[in-house]
Amino acid sequence: MYVEKKKSGFLMWIREYGLVVVYIAAIVVLGGFLTSSAMKEPEIRVSEDESDRIPKKKAKEKNTSKDTEKKDKEKKAEGEGNSSDIVSAELNENQIYSYLQGSGGWDVRADWSGSWYYEILGGEALGFFGCGLCDLANIYSTLTPYDCSPLDMYYYAIEVSGYSPGGGYGAIDWPFMQETLETVGVSSRLCKKDETYEQFRKRIAGGITAVALVCSDSDDTYWQNVDGHYVNLWLYDSGTDTVFLADSGNMAHNRQRIPLRYVYDALYPYSDIQYLLVTSVDETGNQWKHDGVDDDWAPPSYYRS
Repeated sequence: MYVEKKKSGFLMWIREYGLVVVYIAAIVVLGGFLTSSAMKEPEIRVSEDESDRIPKKKAKEKNTSKDTEKKDKEKKAEGEGNSSDIVSAELNENQIYSYLQGSGGWDVRADWSGSWYYEILGGEALGFFGCGLCDLANIYSTLTPYDCSPLDMYYYAIEVSGYSPGGGYGAIDWPFMQETLETVGVSSRLCKKDETYEQFRKRIAGGITAVALVCSDSDDTYWQNVDGHYVNLWLYDSGTDTVFLADSGNMAHNRQRIPLRYVYDALYPYSDIQYLLVTSVDETGNQWKHDGVDDDWAPPSYYRS
């Protein structure tokens, strides 16, 4: 009787509470599974390709930056770089060197004239062929902390470039100008005459300075009876469309503001190159660092000694 009664009681308990126990156990098990899943960190897959880790927008900005850098380099090559704006902004007319080459200036001791006119070099007096050397000396002396004379530049150009005067011909050609300037940290490009005046004006405005080859065969509005002559252009002014002219062959022209159009119209037609445009200056690239004009000459009152 007792045993049967106990068995009957257990069966009754199972029947009454067994489903509740199973339900509770199921809730506990399910809760543990959900908690474990929530705490598990998601798997992160990293691509070996670094660009895949950059969001689309960032990747686009990166490419835009490269494009901008490329355009800046192209602008500098065209004479539109920022360095030219900075250098030009720091210059004024009294800081521009403008050596004279001819005897007329030295005979009256005109400012910027010197005894170099009488130097016989390669069978000819420097005064007859030294316009390009005067322009190079102007550029070196204006754009670096140092200075030199046209005669100094003559010997230096022979040393560092393919310039080899002789046989009564001493004019320095375009490639040797560029080579010489490169050794003193001055970068430039050699340019043909632009198809339009607007293109020429844009380049000159974007450069630091320029050397132009002019002749009266092209146009004699400003230069008369000139077969071929290098002149140096500075400080373009967009308001007046003029440049500050360093003309070593004419005292009346030297250090005058003239319309840039005069230069464009008179560019020498018989050469593959018509002008040299200075685009940047890097003092760390100056290999020469010659300083001082030892020749007998007539410095202006505002000359920085």
